[in-house]
Amino acid sequence: MEKGGKLMLASPFFSSLLARPPIPPKGNLLIIRINQGMDSTLGLNPWLGPRPDPRDLFLDEDYPVLPQAGGSDIHLGPSAQSLEAHARDVSVVSGIYTGSEDDLGHEAHRRYMATGFLERNYPHFIAWPAQLEGIRLGKRVPVIFSDELEVVDLSLAQRVHVGSFVGQAMGENERAVLRASGFSDGVTSFAKGLRSLASRNLGGRGTLLVNRLSWLREEVGGNLEPEHVALGAMSLGLVHFAQIDWNDFPGLDTHRNFPGRHQRFQRQAWDRVGTLLNVMKKTPYKDTGQFLFPDHTTLAVTTEFSRPPFLNAQEGKDHNALDNSILLGGRGIRGGLHLGGHHLFVREERRAQSQLSGLPLNYETGETLFPSGDLESLLGKWPLDIIRPENILQTLGDIFGTGPLFGRGIWPLGKIRRPPA
Repeated sequence: MEKGGKLMLASPFFSSLLARPPIPPKGNLLIIRINQGMDSTLGLNPWLGPRPDPRDLFLDEDYPVLPQAGGSDIHLGPSAQSLEAHARDVSVVSGIYTGSEDDLGHEAHRRYMATGFLERNYPHFIAWPAQLEGIRLGKRVPVIFSDELEVVDLSLAQRVHVGSFVGQAMGENERAVLRASGFSDGVTSFAKGLRSLASRNLGGRGTLLVNRLSWLREEVGGNLEPEHVALGAMSLGLVHFAQIDWNDFPGLDTHRNFPGRHQRFQRQAWDRVGTLLNVMKKTPYKDTGQFLFPDHTTLAVTTEFSRPPFLNAQEGKDHNALDNSILLGGRGIRGGLHLGGHHLFVREERRAQSQLSGLPLNYETGETLFPSGDLESLLGKWPLDIIRPENILQTLGDIFGTGPLFGRGIWPLGKIRRPPA
């Protein structure tokens, strides 16, 4: 499978994908990964029932829930209510199983969410639509990244660090303008990334990018972040694919002193998502007279896992890979829907600690199924199964024309798909 550290694409599917004939361009894809693991009960999958015993499910004393936010089917927990204005433009998938009842660690679950595989050295999903775009154009296609986390390139999907994109695509005068526009010292600090863009010539579009980033800074009302650089490049058609990692919230993984702290840190993260959506809705897309979002860009906001329902001995929360949630929106995604759900197994049912677990889904109707004696024997037989990262990624794959990514038995979430404009 590996040779010289490179992935050998030997499977029949990978070989057939690389041999596909050119296809029309499929829009933009922006993936935001909020790392460290967020508690979905505080955000996209809040507890809606009566308060249980806090030893089974701990809830902050201040635990307001916004049901059917903005007239949608989405319920927002106390940390995510800044998303209310966008609830009809995005959808939530919850109850996602990300690996194992055993804790495999941040990197393994993060990799599973990005690739659909727990094994190492599989390309992140975002490389596949870029690869197809490269086949169409007959050249390598840049994919903007903001972090040095493990990513495997494909032959025509070229990983480009966001700082390399900015720092090497512009002359010194343009970089000076960019610094003055509030990109802090990103031109130098991000320059630790790949230098493969040195040969890429943007011509006169470097100045256009500086102007767009300056405009974005005014919209953001502060210094630019890597996601804003990605938006600026997308809005001019310089790139179509970007995966941005947010590592700014280490307080999410302290495993201690959960009460009040997680809600505060998660609110900061979801507020940043809300700001991003506001900006995407105002950012012009090329010369179409339209905006990046919702018609030209698909947005996915992920985290590697959720948190268990109970507090540990340090009054913190550990890792829960049985009940993750994701936010999807924009091109190819129906807005205002919530797919999936979870069940609280209290201590009496588990004979140990309580557990929040995702519920199986009827992929035909979109309804969740509650535990029953014969349900387990039916899982994996159309249309009943649990939701895994593969199902999320196959849904995105359908939007971007990749074809089947994982073989039989991995179904896309057709209920939230909409035909592209």
